[in-house]
Amino acid sequence: MISVIVIDSSSFIRDSITAMLETDKEIKTMQAKDYGEAIKIVKEKKPDVIVLNAEMPGISGYDILYSIMQIKPTPSILMSPDSELGMKEAINAFKYGVVDFIPIPETKNMNIIKDELIILVKVAASVDLSKLIIPEAPVLIKVPMRSEKIILIGASSGGPPAIEYLLSSLPSSFPSPILIVQHMPPNFTRSFADRLDRICKIRVKEARDGDVLEKGIALVAPGGLNLRIIKQANNLVVELNKEPAKITPNIDIAFKSAATSGNKIIAILLSGMGDDGADGAEEIKNKGGCIIVQDEKTSVIFGIPNSIIKRGCADFVLPLQDITKKINEML
Repeated sequence: MISVIVIDSSSFIRDSITAMLETDKEIKTMQAKDYGEAIKIVKEKKPDVIVLNAEMPGISGYDILYSIMQIKPTPSILMSPDSELGMKEAINAFKYGVVDFIPIPETKNMNIIKDELIILVKVAASVDLSKLIIPEAPVLIKVPMRSEKIILIGASSGGPPAIEYLLSSLPSSFPSPILIVQHMPPNFTRSFADRLDRICKIRVKEARDGDVLEKGIALVAPGGLNLRIIKQANNLVVELNKEPAKITPNIDIAFKSAATSGNKIIAILLSGMGDDGADGAEEIKNKGGCIIVQDEKTSVIFGIPNSIIKRGCADFVLPLQDITKKINEML
């Protein structure tokens, strides 16, 4: 049985989340409306998973999470309103035990997140929390002045801190364009890109339709849209669309569109649920590209990397700390 504490100042949201989770016989829930109740329950009941709202009156969800991690480190799922504050709180909270986050629906129909939330709770309950603690980025790597390579990165749950680690080790003179497809809801990808841009030497921005892939610039695929790389004249250009996909932004769609560049591609698959990216990685591999996957020991969730390994498409299976070294060797 998975024990979950739902922390939210709204009784409607607490009751709705509780009702959804308890439709699954493997989950039992507890509720807390504020900091005091949350800390008391965590101390006494020691839940397996925390589900909490980033925006709380008085002491924020971020501060509550920080305090809980000092008492009993616990994997967490952060619920976040679609607001600038909520998005920033969510992005900043990954280093405090957050496995993933889910937006709070704007409508009263909370059931639209039911299936996803149940899956996330079960995944969080299985996570080795030590894997969420990403080491400080190494000294900036040395890179060649020029390279024809294009770097693609795909990730899902557990991916944001891994991406942050990789990008923070790259110098501003990095000679290749970078495209990042991280499973995230609309608007959250902008906050994610803004955070990366603040802490990394390279420039990072959310991709827009028509953006040209340029060396030393990382583009983050926007949530809610799928991204393709197309050729225009002598440039590789971003094309955004809303074509149907199981999850958006979709790693497979982006990777397949880039596969035409053949041996110029270095594709990196990091922590995440499911197998999005496996088809795209296979196509890149068949066109002569290089596939690097994060190993099980350092992946928060080994689903995506393992799906590539099972297909026999992985050229290198590496701990997170060694991936930037391998990129440098391949440039």
